[in-house]
Amino acid sequence: MSDTDDRPAAKPTMDHLEAAPAPLTLPNGAGIGYQGLPFLYSYDNLQGDAGNNSCGQGAMATMADYYGKNPYNLPRQTLSRMIGDPQPGYHFDGQQLVSAIYRQFPPSFGIPGFPSNWKMTVREDFHRAFGAWGIGCQEGYKGALDNGDNVRSSLQLWLQRRPAIVLMDMSAFPGGSATELHWAPAFAYDNNAIWLSCWGSNPQAGGLFAVPWASFMKSWWCGMLPYPNNCFWLAVG
Repeated sequence: MSDTDDRPAAKPTMDHLEAAPAPLTLPNGAGIGYQGLPFLYSYDNLQGDAGNNSCGQGAMATMADYYGKNPYNLPRQTLSRMIGDPQPGYHFDGQQLVSAIYRQFPPSFGIPGFPSNWKMTVREDFHRAFGAWGIGCQEGYKGALDNGDNVRSSLQLWLQRRPAIVLMDMSAFPGGSATELHWAPAFAYDNNAIWLSCWGSNPQAGGLFAVPWASFMKSWWCGMLPYPNNCFWLAVG
C-alpha cells in the first residue's frame, strides 16, 4: 500500500488555490458569501460492488483522492468524469476504488429492525479507514443546548479551508425514504446553501449540488439515530 501523494500536481487545497495567479472558477449557481473549495471530485455510492449501501465508502474514496492517497496502488485515470475538474487525469476508477474500500472497511453497524445482513457505515469505520491511510479526522455534532447555530458555524469554519463529511436523513427531502441515510462530502457554502459532492448519481452533469440551508439543517438532524449523530459532521485532514 502507498500512503504518499502520488500525483504530479499539488493537492487542490485552498492554500494552493489561493496562490494561483488565475482567478478561481466557482461552480454554477454559487451565491453571495461563497466560501470553500471551488470543486471537489467525488466517488459516489453507485460505483462500488455494494451499490447504494456504499455512500460511506464513496465519501472515504473522495477524501482519499483529495488528500492524494492511493492505498490500493490503483492506476489513475486519464480523463475526468466530472465537468469542471481542475485536475483531469489524477483520479481513480470509481468501481475499483470504492469496491476495494468496501471490502476492507465495510459498513459495520447493524440497525435494530433491519435485516441482519444490512449494516450501516458509522463514524468508527471512517476513523479506521482514515487512520490506516494517515489522514487525521475529528468529529462535530449538535450539543444538548445548541439550537443548531453553533454546530453549523463550526462546520462553516472548517469548510473555509477543507472539505468535511456530513450525515443526512433523506426522509427530509421530497420522495426520500424514511429509512434512508446518506454520507455526503461537503466542500463549500454560501449565504443560501451548503455545497455537496457525491450527492446525485449523474456526475457527468456536474456532480456538485447546492442544498438550501433550511433543507439541509432539517435533514442533518437525523432524529432516527441516537446522540451524537444529530447534526454530525466529520472534519477530515
